[in-house]
Amino acid sequence: MNKKIPFWERLNSLIKQSNKTQAELSKDCGFDSPRRLQNLSAGNRLPDCEECVKIAKALNTTVEFLVTGDTGKDIILTTDENAVLSTYRKIPKAYKRMAFKLMLELTKADDPGDDFLDFDVSSDNEDESDYNNELPFDKV
Repeated sequence: MNKKIPFWERLNSLIKQSNKTQAELSKDCGFDSPRRLQNLSAGNRLPDCEECVKIAKALNTTVEFLVTGDTGKDIILTTDENAVLSTYRKIPKAYKRMAFKLMLELTKADDPGDDFLDFDVSSDNEDESDYNNELPFDKV
């Protein structure tokens, strides 16, 4: 999780980034009073769950980020996925494109049998459309 920032500090930062005031955000959220957020922050009270959902939507963020500061992008990998990633990271950069093409080809195989490696992974493969021409690591 990101460093601990109090809810109101995080919310006010998001409001500032959106170039709004608390009153404008209250209106965007459909709150009865334009001072709803001001009243909550003055009493240092947190909005309820439904209010958090409305606030997050109005600020184009997630409730998780609004409440905790966590982006929720942490991915938990299985042991096998970790092994694949660890092995992939050890491949020299010059061969990563070939390795990625191999993985893509393997996802197409129903029952690969003995001849599953009988395909061309060279960069002059005629049917590049299967690989979107720009692979994710090409951007790195």
